[in-house]
Parts: sequence; structure tokens; C-alpha cells
Amino acid sequence: LLGEEIKAEDRNLLLREPELKKANALIKGAEVLLQKAQKNVERCTIYAKATGVISAKNFSIGDRISTSSELIRILDVSSFLIESELSGEELDYIDKDSKAYIVFDEGKKREVEIVHILPLVDERSKKHKVILKVENPLEGEDRVYIGSIVEINFRGKKLENSAKISWSNVREKESIWTYSDGRLEIKTPEVLFRGEKYLLYDIENPIKVITTNIGQRAVEGMKLEILKKESK
Repeated sequence: LLGEEIKAEDRNLLLREPELKKANALIKGAEVLLQKAQKNVERCTIYAKATGVISAKNFSIGDRISTSSELIRILDVSSFLIESELSGEELDYIDKDSKAYIVFDEGKKREVEIVHILPLVDERSKKHKVILKVENPLEGEDRVYIGSIVEINFRGKKLENSAKISWSNVREKESIWTYSDGRLEIKTPEVLFRGEKYLLYDIENPIKVITTNIGQRAVEGMKLEILKKESK
């Protein structure tokens, strides 16, 4: 009011009112910055698309990154893929609808699924790439790790009128010696499949394969005698 004397306390309040407004404005500005920072922190949280483990970390605290920066690498441990190669002949004789199995670490076994047979032939090996999948590789006692060396066993198709002969019993030009009516008969049947340890022949009727090495004395039609072991 005009003409009235203002008390000292009231004068101080009047003088500090602008400062108070300024302080409130600073607080509101700080709150806005805080909310923005909190949102930025939330946006910095990275979620993996699958359950896995971190195999590589490509950043340090304080590094500048962008949307194209590769920060980490995550391995999906729900399943592992195994790559193998088979020739066209081998592909003809495996059962593609059944599961295969792998052998590793001195006898451990795991079942695997054939997921892809790529329609391309490798330029060097001239073989087809076969992709297999092992589910939950890190569960159980028979664990499979990345980088493990495994032996893959495929299930073959059931072939009628065929016989599996070990390479040790295969003779010159992939012939086999058989015993028929007391004489040596040299057969050269059609080879259906050539494996690392055996040949698969197209043989309709049962045969008796001679496993003894007769050497250069082997002649078609020569007489043979089967020796029986004496019982003790």
C-alpha cells in the first residue's frame, strides 16, 4: 500500500521472489533432462532375439557407437548346425527322411537332424554340402561344443538283393572269390556303393565269400576244400 512502511522480512521475500521463480524453472528443466536421460538409458538396453552366450565383445566404456556398430556376438545355444559333404553317389543311398547320429569324444553319441542338402557342388571337393542340426547341444552328459570334431553316421536306404563285402575281401578289379559246389568261382557283380570300409554289391542269391588269400594260385574253377576246426 502506498505510504506504508514495508517490514524487513516482507522486503526480503519480495526481493527473493524472482530468484525463487528462476530456481523453480531450473528444477523443471532438470526434471525434463532427467526424464530424457532415463528414456535414453532404456533405449540403450539391448535384448537378444534368442537364448545364447556372448562369444565376442567389440566395445569399451566411453566408445562412440552408431546404429551400424557391431557391439557383441551372441551364439544361439538352443541348437548347433553341423556341415558335412557327401558325393552324389552317397546321397543316392542315404535315407534323407530319417535322422543321422554323430559320434564324438571317444564313443559319445547324439542324434542329429538333416535340415538342408544344398543344391550346389563344391568346386574343390566336387561334393554336396549337407547341413545337420543337433538340438540342445549343451544339455545332458553328452555335450557337443563348437569346434568339436565329430563323425557323422547317416542311415542308408534298405536295398534288396545286395551284399556288403569288406575291402579286405575284394580282389582284383573289384571281383570277389566265392565257394560254389567245391570250386572257386570269381564273380564281378555290379557295385552299388563304395564306402571307406566296404563295397555294396548287387547280389540276388546268397553266396559264400572266400576270405582266405589264395594268392596267385587262384584260378576260376579250381577245387577247394573247407577245413573244419578240430574241437578240443
